[in-house]
Amino acid sequence: MPSTEGGAACGGLLCEDFEAEGWKTRWDVTQALGLDRATAIGAPSGSYALSLDVRAASGGSFPPARWIAYPLPKSLRRVTVRAYIRVFTRGQGELDLFGIATPEQGTAGLSNAVTFVHGSSTNMFRFEAPRDGTDFLRQDVGATLEDWTLVTISLDRDLPQATFRIAQDIIQSGRMPAAWKDADLSLVVGAAWSQPTSDWRIMFDDVTVSADE
Repeated sequence: MPSTEGGAACGGLLCEDFEAEGWKTRWDVTQALGLDRATAIGAPSGSYALSLDVRAASGGSFPPARWIAYPLPKSLRRVTVRAYIRVFTRGQGELDLFGIATPEQGTAGLSNAVTFVHGSSTNMFRFEAPRDGTDFLRQDVGATLEDWTLVTISLDRDLPQATFRIAQDIIQSGRMPAAWKDADLSLVVGAAWSQPTSDWRIMFDDVTVSADE
């Protein structure tokens, strides 16, 4: 199994530890808007991680969404995406931080994606995912992300079904809309939906994409 430059084991399709200055060449960064690597205290591997500073709404306007994306080939019928996430400054308000989305959702946010989010209504981290029909699966989690925490989403296109994990614990599984079987999908990292009411600082490290056998 390949490793990041800092030594952490990861999958072979994408293994991003943000150590190399050329990391952006592996990502679609058209919505990054300043999202970049920085030195990280206690990073899971190496010395760098992806840094996201989000400022609170000012003058009635929320800051723009900022994210990077990595396309997931349709040939992958079962795929797992992972990231270590740490919140250095915890604010309030809704942020969509990590998930799998269809490209056309773009700047409209990821409300119909499989997403790890900080929800404004509960002030907790949670997983959100669309089900067949119009309802949503929403599962609150107790993790604070004050320390580096592994967040995992696994997608089985043929069911289709998504499974969510915090660290090694399975939090929830749910059936996805049938259209996801053959949709164009991407891994998305960053504030893809951004409505903060106070400032945040969040970092991501050892982001991986692996095909499940």
